[in-house]
Amino acid sequence: MIYETGTVYHGLKLLAYCGGGAYGDVYVCGDISGRKLAVKIISKVRLGEDWERELRGVSNYRRITENTQTLLQIFHVEEDEDTFFYTMEAADSINAEGQYRADTLAERLKKGPLPRTELYPTLNAVFMGIRTIHDAGFVHRDIKPDNIIFVRGQPKLSDIGLLSSLSSTYTQLAGTLDFLPPEERSSDSVSSDRSYRQKNDLYAFGKVIYCSATGCSPQDFPTVPVDLPLTLELKFFLRLAFRLCDRNPLLRLNSLEKTAAEFKHIERKLQYGETFRDKCHFIFHEALMRLSGELLAFARWSRRHWFLMMTALIVAGPLIWLVVPERKFDIAQVKTQQLHSPELQLSMELPAQWTVVRRENIRQEIEKRRRNQKNMTPEEFEKQVQLIESQMSDGSCVIFIEYSKPPDFCLIQSSPVAMLDLYLGSTEDTLKYQFSELFKSECGPQTEIYEIRKLFIADTLCVYTDFSSLPGKTRTLFYLFILKKRIVKICVNIKQDNYHRRKEELAECLKSLKFNDAAE
Repeated sequence: MIYETGTVYHGLKLLAYCGGGAYGDVYVCGDISGRKLAVKIISKVRLGEDWERELRGVSNYRRITENTQTLLQIFHVEEDEDTFFYTMEAADSINAEGQYRADTLAERLKKGPLPRTELYPTLNAVFMGIRTIHDAGFVHRDIKPDNIIFVRGQPKLSDIGLLSSLSSTYTQLAGTLDFLPPEERSSDSVSSDRSYRQKNDLYAFGKVIYCSATGCSPQDFPTVPVDLPLTLELKFFLRLAFRLCDRNPLLRLNSLEKTAAEFKHIERKLQYGETFRDKCHFIFHEALMRLSGELLAFARWSRRHWFLMMTALIVAGPLIWLVVPERKFDIAQVKTQQLHSPELQLSMELPAQWTVVRRENIRQEIEKRRRNQKNMTPEEFEKQVQLIESQMSDGSCVIFIEYSKPPDFCLIQSSPVAMLDLYLGSTEDTLKYQFSELFKSECGPQTEIYEIRKLFIADTLCVYTDFSSLPGKTRTLFYLFILKKRIVKICVNIKQDNYHRRKEELAECLKSLKFNDAAE
């Protein structure tokens, strides 16, 4: 029920009705000493079983406001059979004379945004009140312009009936919908996590900042009127409001410490101006926050859809391996050895892991095996030796690139044959025909010729042939260098799987090839 003006209620003379809600009404009153107060009278019947929760909220609030000037002071709490009430500081009246109207932030914003000189002091005082409540282990749960009143010109939080302990649990959504985060409004369940409750208060405070800086209603967030003068206060506080109320919860400014630091930065920049360093820091910080927010969102999505992620990784792994190009071989980036052969009259730089075997080494190995071999008759063994000797002419050497079955190896031979004039006068078409017939007759009709062309390597004419005597299993790269009085053959036999890598490695080695013929 609403009491008439002049009614004496528990020794308090009710002077004016301020307003009320579903469960209680607020009056301006005076005590027997003539002190002007405000009293809120709550009906136990209308509130039902929840009246005890409201009473606990008031009692908790009173304990944390006894020694602070940033929160509304509670003086007395009492109950009777049908109601309980508490007296508190009375808000200033907007009407200096006549009917009482409480001076609230909502009333001031009806005239437009707060003046720039009032914006920082007002919002900083409200934030200090929120911080005091949170530091004491409580949350307000209904921060909005209507619940910020001015007492002797100082802004203070009021309507503390929804105040709750961070350690308690609650199952009902509390607060005004326009000042609640979107995920809280759309969620079927209410989070009882203490950090979420604190974050909800900060989100609501962000909406209060927006309304105070623009004069707009919370439903208009985040639009800004085009005719609003762009002042430093508007710029800094809109940035803060957008960070506190970002649609993405992962990007929100959601801690008291960070928000307090932002207020210190705003105070400094309002006093001394925004520097170039401040602008760069803002741009960098925003970009970093956006990136980290996207990464965190992806990480959370991945945890929720872990099976899908595992399937995607299994499928994408081989595709990435196929798409990403293999790092090109660079002989300057690996440990090398120098091949220097007086017999072959050439030198070349090779990877250190390649093994160079010269003719004298092979003969030593043949003698060793001749004494110890038991797997073939002496006649068969000597036949094998003759075959090797025919291949290993004076100055020849073998380079084992990889020991496997079959191994990747390179054979280098030199023969004193003067053929330079002959090859210089031959066209590429003629060479292609001649070499194709030559390799097919020597290696068999199954031989496939992939490429035959003239090159100049180390300032020397070279006929390059790429062929395979065992298609699909091995490849052979054959280089015939034609000098004035001799020819040098470099024959590289490699497994099909190693073809591209070995070809690249050999091309790098041939860049360092030098012939030491004195007459040339």
